[in-house]
Amino acid sequence: MIKAFILLIFLFSSPLRAADRMCDKFDFLDCPDVFSGNRSGGASVPGQGPSISTVPASIANIDRTGIEIIKYENSFDLNLVAGTGVVGSGFSTTNNEGTFFGNIPIESDQEYWVRKTNSDKYKSKKINGVLAFNILGKKSKIFSASLGLVGKYNGETSKFGGGAGLTLRFGVLSASYTRTRDDGMDGSGLVSSYYTDSLSAGFKIANVAVDYTLLKNSTEYQTTARIFSLSVFLKKIMLTYGKRSEDHGHPGILTAEPLQVDSTDLSDRYGFLGVQVMIKKKFIIGIYHNYYLNNDLSVAFSAFF
Repeated sequence: MIKAFILLIFLFSSPLRAADRMCDKFDFLDCPDVFSGNRSGGASVPGQGPSISTVPASIANIDRTGIEIIKYENSFDLNLVAGTGVVGSGFSTTNNEGTFFGNIPIESDQEYWVRKTNSDKYKSKKINGVLAFNILGKKSKIFSASLGLVGKYNGETSKFGGGAGLTLRFGVLSASYTRTRDDGMDGSGLVSSYYTDSLSAGFKIANVAVDYTLLKNSTEYQTTARIFSLSVFLKKIMLTYGKRSEDHGHPGILTAEPLQVDSTDLSDRYGFLGVQVMIKKKFIIGIYHNYYLNNDLSVAFSAFF
């Protein structure tokens, strides 16, 4: 047993040592992840908002204070994070529902068709708050564990929700699980309360990060989203590519005018491209394609202090 444990430590610490050597040798690599604030999970996901929703425990590793604004047409989403590297907190004015890296929203078929036809983003009336702690391995490069507590408020239903999440890091690998209680209202005024389960796993070696996330809503029609993302970090640039498949339960649109739908097509697939540029390690400007799942272009601005 002891020999096996030593072998595991060697296997997972070797990539870390190799990555450190690469960081020292090649100046164009940006190995200390200034883009994500050194989150222990979800390093490939651009921006702080999706992390607050899907991997909240990783906010414990945030080692700075930051504000993020994402603009799409005439609307803005705001995300705030602050941390010491051991204790972190986050606040978001949106639940990230209806976004590439977020959950599937609760809405009627008619609402879905109108929104997609008009290329509108889903207008969430929820706010999220996260408080996260590093509970084990605070300064270890081999293993660490973080706990995240989540609070939610839905202005549309005047209901509170929340839950908890755990993130484990073992060498270059990370894994997270979060379970929250949430609610939503469709166009008929029907309120649905449900649980959301978020599973995420990934790795980051030197200037490459990869993550896979599974989101499940325990609603009457169980909705599921699967998200793959890959990011490459250069000295002042972060490049992100993503693929998303979701089973949302809404019949697909064949033609917009007149509206014709396919009742057998209850799922969708999407792609994502993102570029972020850092200025003086304090400001980040990003351009995202398909962040709001409308074949859209969105602009993001972040500032860290």
